Amino acid sequence: MAALLKQSTLVTVRLGPFLDKTDGVTEEVALGAMGVEVSKNHAAFGARNSATATAHDAEGWYSCELNATDTGTLGPLIVKAHAPA
Repeated sequence: MAALLKQSTLVTVRLGPFLDKTDGVTEEVALGAMGVEVSKNHAAFGARNSATATAHDAEGWYSCELNATDTGTLGPLIVKAHAPA
């Protein structure tokens, strides 16, 4: 889903839903360390700058903070996440 963001602002985005890899249906509500990377203006993916941990919100959806550095480049911003489990 595309959304317009102001450049260099703090924003919290929702990532998910994360579903169990064995059945593809059960919502993952207790994922540990989640790797979140951003691609700014078509550049290679790299770790996000914000140190705030992702947190489960509801039904397999997680909130993820992006800080002013993460959103500081004009152009498309893509956020991807992966969990080791």
